Amino acid sequence: MLSKPVKTRWVGYFATPVLSKILQLLEHPVIKKHDVEIIELSCSRTSREDKSKPTRPLPYFKIENVEIKNAIISYNYTRYGKFNIGELKQALISQHIEQMVIDSFAVKIKKEWILGEKATNEEMAKYRSSWERNPYLAAVFKHVYLGENGERREKVEEHLTDGEKSLGFKRTSLDLVALQDTQVYLSGGKDTVADVNSAEALIANVMTSIDYEIALANFAEFRMGAEDRWVLVRTGSIRELRRR
Repeated sequence: MLSKPVKTRWVGYFATPVLSKILQLLEHPVIKKHDVEIIELSCSRTSREDKSKPTRPLPYFKIENVEIKNAIISYNYTRYGKFNIGELKQALISQHIEQMVIDSFAVKIKKEWILGEKATNEEMAKYRSSWERNPYLAAVFKHVYLGENGERREKVEEHLTDGEKSLGFKRTSLDLVALQDTQVYLSGGKDTVADVNSAEALIANVMTSIDYEIALANFAEFRMGAEDRWVLVRTGSIRELRRR
């Protein structure tokens, strides 16, 4: 009797949803040199108290309650133009907001940096034909709450400080969910250029194009188990999958 082929699913993720830690990755000189920039960002900091009259330190940054620092960031490139990390950090400091949680974000990355200039790696070169329209791709991330058990939760715990726990931050990762043409993404389109859950080499290249020092970038490998459910096999630093 022939055995069923093993189905594997890969997930690239950052082991923290904290805004300041993700912004720090994007301020690395090499990342800045390669024009890796945020093109969409959604963050929140909320509590159950009543809202007061909102203020707006920046057009996309709203504080709903000045006393308890309820705040929302809702930025996208199409509406607000080029994202300025320094400007946002200064606004956060001026409003005495130490930390915020990212709900989702997207960055633009040059396709040549993900592929490699020569794309000699056959596994990566196969994507070239679908990436011809635009020199930039949008890597899209969304927060995922992790259950009580499992190695992924342990990874997130490693990066969760006592201060973040006191603020009520959840055990959350930021998972790579899509890779799209930037113009398609910003126009609201759903078409993707590659399946980010099927190729570990692609995940490694995308994640290291944002986290150059590999401080927060991780991967998780799942295999299809009984009852057609994905079961976590292992998780670890993206260094194990990085471009060779």
